[in-house]
Amino acid sequence: MTSTMFKDHRPHVIGLGEIESRNLTIEKLALFKEVPKCHMHSEKLSELCCKTCHYVPICMACGIFGRHKGHDLYEVNALAESERAGLVNKLSTLTRYKDSIYEMKEKLTKAKQILESSVIENDAQLRREYEKKKSETFRKLMSVDDEFEAGDISNHSPATSQSRQKYQEICDEERKYIEQARNDLKEDQEVQKRQLSCKLENSEKEFEKLSTSVQTQRRENHENMDALSDHLDNIIKRYENAAATAASILTTKHDWTDVQCIPDICSALDLLTVEMRKDFPKLDSLSAITLNQLAPLSEGSRLDTPFEKLVSVIDVTEMKVNGWNINSLSGSPKQDVMVVTGEATAYNSHLCIVDITSNIRGKSTFSSQSFCAWRYCTFLSEFTVATVADPGEIGIYDIRDRSYTKKNISDVIAKCPPSQRVTCVTTDAAQNCIFVGTNSRDVYVFDDQLNLRHTITLPDVIRAPINITYKKDNLLVCDVSGKTAYAITMHGQRCKQMYKFSQPDFDGGDWSHRSLCVDRRGFIYMLWSARISGLRKRLLVKYNKDGGHILKAALVDGDRSSIATVDTDDGEKLIVASYSGGSLLVYGLNLITPVSMATPNWKAGQPYAGLGRRGEATCAFYNYHLYLNGEWLSRYTSQMLHKLHGNTSQVTMFCTSDKEKCMASHMGQSPHNISSY
Repeated sequence: MTSTMFKDHRPHVIGLGEIESRNLTIEKLALFKEVPKCHMHSEKLSELCCKTCHYVPICMACGIFGRHKGHDLYEVNALAESERAGLVNKLSTLTRYKDSIYEMKEKLTKAKQILESSVIENDAQLRREYEKKKSETFRKLMSVDDEFEAGDISNHSPATSQSRQKYQEICDEERKYIEQARNDLKEDQEVQKRQLSCKLENSEKEFEKLSTSVQTQRRENHENMDALSDHLDNIIKRYENAAATAASILTTKHDWTDVQCIPDICSALDLLTVEMRKDFPKLDSLSAITLNQLAPLSEGSRLDTPFEKLVSVIDVTEMKVNGWNINSLSGSPKQDVMVVTGEATAYNSHLCIVDITSNIRGKSTFSSQSFCAWRYCTFLSEFTVATVADPGEIGIYDIRDRSYTKKNISDVIAKCPPSQRVTCVTTDAAQNCIFVGTNSRDVYVFDDQLNLRHTITLPDVIRAPINITYKKDNLLVCDVSGKTAYAITMHGQRCKQMYKFSQPDFDGGDWSHRSLCVDRRGFIYMLWSARISGLRKRLLVKYNKDGGHILKAALVDGDRSSIATVDTDDGEKLIVASYSGGSLLVYGLNLITPVSMATPNWKAGQPYAGLGRRGEATCAFYNYHLYLNGEWLSRYTSQMLHKLHGNTSQVTMFCTSDKEKCMASHMGQSPHNISSY
C-alpha cells in the first residue's frame, strides 16, 4: 500500500542545479513559504505584485502613490494562475522531446555493441587475409627451393638443352654450360626469394598498419560516443530535475512561490528545450568499421582519411558584429598572433591583429581606391606585414605601432598598364622580398623598402595568379581559372613550371581552389570549393611536400575562404577562416623535427649533433623535441637555446640518462640543464 501511495510522489523541492543557475538563494526561497511583507513597508502585508520589478511584493499604497505607480501590477492569485499555465505549456513542449533523448541513449548503447562486433569481424577478416597471403608466399618460396634442389633446369636455359645434345661429343663443354645454367637459375631464384620475402614483410607491415587503424578508429569512435553519452546523460538529468521541480511547484499551488519562482524555472526550461531540439550526429559512421575504408591505407593516399585534429572554433565577435569580411590571413613567424584583412565596408578595408584566443590586439581601417575594398596580407618579418589592396596599393604595416607605409605600383613601375590590378601577395622573409601577383602573368618583386627589384613573368600555362605562396625558391601559384595550381621554380627573373597540383576527385565535384599555405615542415595545404547537388562545399586538402600526391582531405563547414598557419605555445596550428562572420577553425599540426625516425638508442653522454634543429637559435618560439628510444621525451622552445648560446648556429645535444633529462652544450662549453631555465 505504501509503495502504491508514493509511487508517483515528487518531493516538494527545487533542484539544486536550477537554484544555482537561476540565482534562487535559500534566503529567497524561505520567503516563499509565507505571505511576504511589502518590500517598502515591512509592517504591511503585500497586496499586489509588481511584474515590472521582477515580481516584488508591494502594498496598495506603493502601487497607487509610491515608486511603483504606473508599473505593471497584478493581484498575486491571478498572476500565479497565469504563470502556472505558462509553466504547464513549457513543460508540455519539453516533454515532446523527451522520447527522442531516451531513444538516442538506447541507440548509442546499441551503436557501441555494433562497433565492438565490427571491430572483431574486421580483425578476424584481416587476420584471414593476412594468413592467406602469408601461406601463398611461403608456398612460392618452398616451390622455388624445391625446383632448384630437383635440378630441373632444362626449362630455364636454352643453352642447357644444346649442351645435352653435345654431351657425348664434348663432356667438358657440356659441363661448363650446365654449371653456367645452374648458376643463372640459382641467381634468378635468389632474386625471386628476395622479392617474395620483401612481399611477405610488406604484407606483415600492412596487416599491422590496418590492425592499428582498426583499433585507432575504435578508440576514436568510443571517445566520440562517450562524449555524446555524457551530453545525453546531462540533458536527461536536467530534464528529470526540471520536471520534478515543475511538478512540485504545480502541486503546491502557493501563489507567491509560483509568482516568483516560475519565471526563473521557465527560463531554465527554455534553455533545456533548445538543447533537446538540436540534431544529434548520425551514429552509423561511429558504429561500424569496414575494410573498404581501410584498404586504401596501403596506397598512402585517401580522401576520407581523418584530417588533422580540430582543436577549436574561434569566433571573432567584433568582426562578426561589424560585418567585416575576410579576404586573407597570415600567421606571425614568432608572435602568437595572426593578421586578418578584408572588406570592412563597401569603401573601406580592414587589418586586424588577432591572437589564438580570438582577442583583437589591434586594428586599422583604410579607405579604398576602388569599388572593391579587397585587401590581402602576409608577414614579412616578426613585426611587419606586407599587404596589397585593389587596385594597385602595396604597403608595409608594423603591428607594434600600427604605422603604415604604402605606394602605388603605377608610381613605381614606369610602364604599368592602366588595367593592372593586384590580386595576391607573398614574401621571402630571408631575402626581404615581396612578391605581388596581378591580373596578368606579371609578378612584381619588391624589397622591404617598397623598391621594385625586378619582374617575373609566369609560364604560359598560367593566365594570372589569384593566390601565391613562397616555398623554398619556388612559387606555388593558383591560376585565376580556379581549376589549376602549379609549382613554379625561379631563377632570377626567369621561371618555369615544375609540376601541376592534383585536383581532388571527391564526391563528384568540379573543385576550384580558394586558398593555399605551407607549414613549417613543408607540407602544402589547399582549400577547394565546389557546388554539389545545389550546395556549396569546401574541401581542405593536404599535399605531400612535393605537391604531387594528396595525403589527406576533409570537408569543412561554412563559407571558408582563407587558410594560414600560425605558431603557438602548443605548436603549429592551421587556421581556416570563413569569408563572413569572423569564424576561424583551428587544426593542430603534428610537429615532426628533421631527425631520422631510425634514431639509435643513445647511451648516457653520447652526443648527437643538430638534434631537432629547425633554423637558427635566434628564431624564438619554434618548438624542439627530443626523440629517444622510440619516444618523444621532452619539448622546449628555442628561447631556452637562445638564452644558453645566443646567436649560435650549431647545438649539440647530450643524453645524460635513458629518461627525460637532457642537456645542451656548444663548442666545448659546460652543458646546462635545460630544465633549470
